Amino acid sequence: MKPDLLYVPTSKSLSSSPPLPGPNTVDHYKCYKAKVTSGTPKFPRGIQVTVTDQFRLTLGTFDVVKPKHLCTPVSVNNGVVYNQDVHLVCYGAKPARGQAKHAPRSPVYVHNEFGTDTLATVKENELCIPSLKTVLP
Repeated sequence: MKPDLLYVPTSKSLSSSPPLPGPNTVDHYKCYKAKVTSGTPKFPRGIQVTVTDQFRLTLGTFDVVKPKHLCTPVSVNNGVVYNQDVHLVCYGAKPARGQAKHAPRSPVYVHNEFGTDTLATVKENELCIPSLKTVLP
């Protein structure tokens, strides 16, 4: 299995360049493309969630579709893994019928171990849910 994404702890601000994130308990995550295993029930249709965040001015309802990524906490450069049992499962998500399309936000200033960037949001297409790992006997 080949990793697809790396999530890193990042500071962000909508007004100016933020400082580098201080010591925290947020993990790095290595993400793999994922799909429902053949021979098991398909991901159910009709699942919706209503969410808001600092980039949306109003609540938004999204259709949640099949899983897209499975993310596992990782040690980077011999760093600490704070929450080894907390993973992320990321699902495809799109605005439900009748919902406003994404309104891009710019600038979004970010700072992490790779440096600083100024970004713009493009669209909402995934919803990541914290998920606990259970090891079966």
